Amino acid sequence: FNSSFRDNSSTNTSQNEYTSLANSSVDSLNQSTIKSRNPNFKNLFLNANYTLKTDTIGSNFELNLYRFSQDNNTRITNNFQWNNGSQSILQRPDVDMEFYNVVADYTQNFENEDVLKFGVNYSNGQTNNRFFHGNYDGVEYVSDTLRSNDFKYKDNTFAAYLMYQKLLGDNWEMELGLRWENYKGEGVSENTSVEQKNNYLFP
Repeated sequence: FNSSFRDNSSTNTSQNEYTSLANSSVDSLNQSTIKSRNPNFKNLFLNANYTLKTDTIGSNFELNLYRFSQDNNTRITNNFQWNNGSQSILQRPDVDMEFYNVVADYTQNFENEDVLKFGVNYSNGQTNNRFFHGNYDGVEYVSDTLRSNDFKYKDNTFAAYLMYQKLLGDNWEMELGLRWENYKGEGVSENTSVEQKNNYLFP
């Protein structure tokens, strides 16, 4: 069993002054603050492995479980000041990812050194991309609908395989196998939705 997590946060602030060449005075000022945060141990990796020996010549059953998740939240604030006014813009490009994977394999060894392998694999992934672009109206940041976007993507893949290995003398080996995959993916935004389904067969 393996696991790891990470909790990071950082803040960067910069200030830029723009000077007019005509009168050698400050024409405008831009102060930018970028804050990245990963709270509550949202960056997480887990892996569990189980192996069962089924005979004395190396045959075995193996099960692997994986999970990975990441929450990358960033907050970018730009404050602009001119001689005749000011403006404040907030951007939040937040990305959340989550991935699961289950793999089960069985290996059967024979006395003549032939090997039979078969197994199944299931994976599920989800990604949420939320981009907020807002202008400050004196009370709060109001979303700019032309620049803000919310996009979600998820996919499921189920696969199964069968493989047979046979020795043909001292210098040759034959391997035959077949793998089948079923894939389904879907992307959804505020105004559109795209779905894809496919079945694949590989020798």
